[in-house]
Amino acid sequence: MNEIVEMAREIKVYIHGLNIYPEEVTNSIISTANLINNTRNKYSESHFNHQADNTLSIYIRDLTNSLSKLLIHHMN
Repeated sequence: MNEIVEMAREIKVYIHGLNIYPEEVTNSIISTANLINNTRNKYSESHFNHQADNTLSIYIRDLTNSLSKLLIHHMN
């Protein structure tokens, strides 16, 4: 198992134990770590033609967009 996934699991357990965030937030930590792990390691052939960079940037863009909408919704 990759170090980033192990670290993400420990962070998830810690944050989940604080009981201040919904489970979806703590689960997103594992999802993000797995995405980074997969684009960095398991799909190393995708580094050619910048496919891994493109996949990761699209994910981060969409995640940022979703979080921004969530924050705006709660601020109104």
